[in-house]
Amino acid sequence: MQVGTNDMQSIADGAGKWLLFPTGPWQNAYRDRVQKMTETLRGQRCRHVIWALQPAFEKSSFLANNRDLINRLQVAGVGRGGILVEVTAEAGDYGRDGIHFNGPFALRLADATLRIVTAWRDRVPESCFACHRIIAAAPQLAAVGAALQIRADEWLGPTALHIADGVARSAAPPRVVAQRVARRVTPRRRRHHA
Repeated sequence: MQVGTNDMQSIADGAGKWLLFPTGPWQNAYRDRVQKMTETLRGQRCRHVIWALQPAFEKSSFLANNRDLINRLQVAGVGRGGILVEVTAEAGDYGRDGIHFNGPFALRLADATLRIVTAWRDRVPESCFACHRIIAAAPQLAAVGAALQIRADEWLGPTALHIADGVARSAAPPRVVAQRVARRVTPRRRRHHA
C-alpha cells in the first residue's frame, strides 16, 4: 500500500466544513483515516499489510517539503497494523513528471515487495508466536532488495492475533467461480488438390 502523494489538501469533516492542510485538526483526521484504512485492509483478507512510506521526491520540491509530515502521520496511523517500509528511490527512478516511478523502478518495487512477503512467510511462521508476542522485523526481513528498506523499529506480530480480535473475516482466498465462455467455431477451409 502506498498513498499520500497528493494528500496535501483540505479534508472535509462531514459537517460541511473543511480541515485545512496542515493544521492540527487536519493532521488528526489524516492519521485517523490511515488507521481506518489499515484496519479495513487487515479486516478483509489482508494477512500482512506492507505500507510503503513516501519517497524523497528528488524532482519535486513541494512533495519533498511535505514528505516528513505525511510519513510521520502514516507511521502513527498504521501503528502495529502493518509493516512500514522506506522507498529508496533516486532521481533517475521517476518518470517525466518527477512524481510517479518509471517502469524499471516499479518492477524493482514489485520484486522487493514479493521478497518481503516470501521472507515473512518463510522466516517468521505463525508457530514462532507460540513463544513470542512480537518479533523484530528488520533482522528477519533484511535482505529484501535495495528498493525497499524495512524500518529499524518495525515489529512483526502474529496474523492469528488479528483474526482472533473479533474481526469476522476469512483467511482463505475467495472461491473462484468458473464461467463458460462461448467460442465461435469457424469452419476449416478445404484444400483442393489439383
